[in-house]
Amino acid sequence: MAVIISVLYGLFIPWQIMSLSYNTMCCMGVYLLSILTIYKTKHTNIKYISMGILLAIVVLCNPYMISLYLLYLIVTVIFKIKSYESNLFNLKSFLKVTLGAGSIFIVFCCFILSRTTIEKIIACIPYFSTDTRHRPIGLWSAITPVFNFIWTYKYYAFVGGVLFLVGIFYQKKRYLIFQLMVIVTALQTIYYALFRMEVAGFNQIMFPLTPLGIGAFIYSKKKDYKRLAAALVIPCIYLLCINEASSNNFLGFYIALTTSSVFSLYFIKEYYQENRLELKRIASVVLVFLLVAQIFSELYVNANHVFFENGPESLTETITSGPDKGLITSKENKEFYDINYQNLQSIKDAEGKNVLFYNHLVKGYFMLENSSVGAFSAWLCDNVSALDDEKMKAYYKINPEKIPDYVYIDNRTEKTKTSFYWNSLGDKYSYGIKRFQNGGLLYYKR
Repeated sequence: MAVIISVLYGLFIPWQIMSLSYNTMCCMGVYLLSILTIYKTKHTNIKYISMGILLAIVVLCNPYMISLYLLYLIVTVIFKIKSYESNLFNLKSFLKVTLGAGSIFIVFCCFILSRTTIEKIIACIPYFSTDTRHRPIGLWSAITPVFNFIWTYKYYAFVGGVLFLVGIFYQKKRYLIFQLMVIVTALQTIYYALFRMEVAGFNQIMFPLTPLGIGAFIYSKKKDYKRLAAALVIPCIYLLCINEASSNNFLGFYIALTTSSVFSLYFIKEYYQENRLELKRIASVVLVFLLVAQIFSELYVNANHVFFENGPESLTETITSGPDKGLITSKENKEFYDINYQNLQSIKDAEGKNVLFYNHLVKGYFMLENSSVGAFSAWLCDNVSALDDEKMKAYYKINPEKIPDYVYIDNRTEKTKTSFYWNSLGDKYSYGIKRFQNGGLLYYKR
């Protein structure tokens, strides 16, 4: 089962985790942290120090995840006061986790202080916990995807919910009812992968395993609450934190619960083992069907989903110049790329200069070699509604040396925006404006 889980998670990664970032590293850190929480080993020192290192990485990616460390501290104190015995929630284990986390914290502080001042760090504290690309939209956004899931999968949710309730009250045939739940889950996963993935979204491909796993846990007589905590508590805390820090919404919901989805296979396996005398051969067939359906669905979506494109059938044009030379893309994206690449060739002295690309042309930084990013992030498309955005103003107030020498507004953005404001800097600096014939604007310091 561990190998199968690794395969499922591995298939999920290529199109969901395209690069190492604050979200993707946090997702993987939560996954590994959950595994280590229940992992049994004689080398406890290595285990708990490694947990601390992972916890520090997770907190660096999302500062709100410090709540997980505080929760661990509170539970450890309660266990100490009540004299409960636990390998995880005891003072020695807590100190080992703290040691691991502290080692990363020290390295991080040395790295930061070698590049900035304490005064600037203090000034940046209000912005530590926010996602550089997405605006926070609050804890409620962590709950709304549940209703979205129920509505999107309304037939599956209804049938699965009815079967689950029947199993609660009709215990004698519960094992057969659970087989029907597994079959229904497998069939709907295949159906949505083949016909409705554009509606449900690529990120939810593993999520249906989560309610099935919870059902298996509730049905089981022997309940491993430690594993349930690792499977649900840690990912759910991450779910709340990722939505408090950003506007990932459905993406954050499904990504955060990926860990719960793969852990659900353990609950399903344990329920099968508990009822192996009643289930017999049919159990193996149904379980294999579920795993094959999940693997097939992930392979199918992986083969037919292209990052930032409409699908393989739209890839008809080859880029012939610039950093993306040789890549095959759609006609619309090639036109967007060519127009803006041609416009940027008119900037001859960008080396060492601060450049701000607003707001879809992230790859513009690769087109202008040796230029510097003149903003708090290369991703601005979801975070900045205007060039005089309050967050931008705050960034330049703290980092005046990063005020852009050039501000390039791509042709796609120019068409959708009625006006652009650079008033906050225009009062202090004199910017010239160049409008390109094919679309696009360039602000430049005179």
